[in-house]
Amino acid sequence: CSRRRCAGISKIACWFTDEKQWFLIKSADDFLHLHRGEDLLSSTFPIDHPSPMTTPNNSNAAAGENTAPNYEEQFHGFWKKNRNTIAAACTAVLLVIVGKSSWEIFRVQHEKNIGTDYASATTPDKLRAFVREHPDHRLAGAASLRLADDEYSAGKYTDAISDYEQAAGALRGTPFAGRAALGQAICKIQSGRAADGEAQLKQIAADLSQLQAVRAEAAYDLTRLAVDDGRRDDAKKFADQVQQ
Repeated sequence: CSRRRCAGISKIACWFTDEKQWFLIKSADDFLHLHRGEDLLSSTFPIDHPSPMTTPNNSNAAAGENTAPNYEEQFHGFWKKNRNTIAAACTAVLLVIVGKSSWEIFRVQHEKNIGTDYASATTPDKLRAFVREHPDHRLAGAASLRLADDEYSAGKYTDAISDYEQAAGALRGTPFAGRAALGQAICKIQSGRAADGEAQLKQIAADLSQLQAVRAEAAYDLTRLAVDDGRRDDAKKFADQVQQ
């Protein structure tokens, strides 16, 4: 028998000449059985030494855990580096929002004040003062139209021409602009400027952007002028336009 070391464990092995085998003795009982010849624990002794057991290498896992991104630290670093820029951008957005809201409030209040001033303009002098104060406002056009109508009724055609022109400019893009232009043309005819007035009426009658009622009124006035002047062909042509 001889002592050998296998996989780090001290064991005893015996060589039997008859069997020509090594028998591994693991315990005292194995030895007694072998000695008595009653039991042979058969395991051929390995010629090659078994490879030592290995344990899992957790170094990579540990390294992975150590190198895992720390999002809190990254966020903190990003904020520390860019906080001034972010704060400035937020401030700019806030100022835009506040500025827009303030402008809307101012505009609404301004329109309200203009409406109040227009409602209180109950005399020609107050209407003219309102027009001078707000010349480009739609309500200034309405005030000028009121003045022109009053002047037309009073036979003040020259004054009415100027106020109708002011009204047409301020009311551009609305149905009242055509009405103001029509009144201006009639006043030109009544004030002795028949050629200018008739040319303006023809322009209104041919303008497809005008309301049909305004175009028909202009065509009717042209028909009446043509009849008064004995121009039967023109009268018929303009009368057909009235029917369109």
